[in-house]
Amino acid sequence: MSPDKPISAVFILEITAVTGPMLAGWVEKGHRIAAIIVPAPRRNKRFSVGTWRRRLRRKLALRSNLGGTQVQLIEFGRPHDWDALAWQLAGVGADVLVCFGFSALIPDTVLNLFSKGGLNLHPALLPHYKGPHPIHRLIIDGQHETHGGVTLHKMTSGFDEGDILAQIAFSSEDWSSAATVSRALASAMKTLVTEFAPEYCTGALTGKPLLDQGGLDRR
Repeated sequence: MSPDKPISAVFILEITAVTGPMLAGWVEKGHRIAAIIVPAPRRNKRFSVGTWRRRLRRKLALRSNLGGTQVQLIEFGRPHDWDALAWQLAGVGADVLVCFGFSALIPDTVLNLFSKGGLNLHPALLPHYKGPHPIHRLIIDGQHETHGGVTLHKMTSGFDEGDILAQIAFSSEDWSSAATVSRALASAMKTLVTEFAPEYCTGALTGKPLLDQGGLDRR
């Protein structure tokens, strides 16, 4: 892939004040959002006010961060029908899948649709605090200032096991309140995705195995 060619990505995440800046930064860098996969209500569930509010918040967050940029939204929820999702994604022609906050393993049938596979954003400094809800566990264990931050890594068939591409550690000030943690998370994810994901897609960044972290770029 040419370094000057725009990169097309599919994102799988909820659209919020934390993820919005990352999406905006991706577009500002001249890249393309082929689609965003967002959480869906359970199948056969009747319409609810909560679902309506979630969709409204999503729409407002998109408008706030992307303005008039048109983005395809794909609602995807439990029970996960991966074959149906693969069928929907087959025609989007994206280079890479970028994931944040998705609780299920994404199968190879979906990852293989992307020439550069999938990348995940994990809110802790791997290999420490793998698995779900790492921020809460970091705080409970008193390890937030030691292992707190965000890791960008390649996705594999296991949870949080792929090669690490880059990490950004949080400062002690970032842990002052829930608001400062959210801002630090949003800023770190934007930097990791807009600066390091393109380097990986163009072959300028290969990453390090999870147990071999020498030379990783920490900011």
